[in-house]
Amino acid sequence: MDIVKDLGEFNMTANTATVICGVTDFTGGVIAIFAMHTFGRKTMLIIGHAMMGIMELGAGAFFQAALPVPMYICLNGFILSFSLTSGPVTWLYISECTVDTATGLVVLGLYTSCMQQVLSMEFLMGSKNFGLSGTFYLFGFENFLCVIFLILFVKETRGHTDAEKKMLYVSEATQAKYGKQVSSDPAKVVPAEK
Repeated sequence: MDIVKDLGEFNMTANTATVICGVTDFTGGVIAIFAMHTFGRKTMLIIGHAMMGIMELGAGAFFQAALPVPMYICLNGFILSFSLTSGPVTWLYISECTVDTATGLVVLGLYTSCMQQVLSMEFLMGSKNFGLSGTFYLFGFENFLCVIFLILFVKETRGHTDAEKKMLYVSEATQAKYGKQVSSDPAKVVPAEK
């Protein structure tokens, strides 16, 4: 929590602040178990990225205004938003939509590895070039870009059978060729070619 302590007037030890972040993360994960049975995956991802964007913009604004407590609250809000939505839902969504386990693991491994590298490099370079508040603004903006991406390209899995979920991103030509699934309209069955 050196970022927050650098602002001064933050009467909390680094250990206490870290424990609070951990409890926030754990709480979000527990709530996510129930939320994933209630809401659609796409909906949760959209809401999660929107909330993360708002929290990152708030953290940047409060850092810039030298207000450590509201900034810390925004950082915990970000952690909670991630733990409720993008953290677990990304894993679940990929496993639901990939045809086999190996493909899902490769996609997920590539996604997490790339995101780790991008975020680490971006934070290091961004904090030097834009300052910490600018880096938070950048992360907030990127989350809103994710919301647009999710709205345009990610398909909802709620209401589909497991077999239908596996074929959401398979082209209709491939579906027609193998005859194993439905088209993009779940009510329309694609017959197999003889």
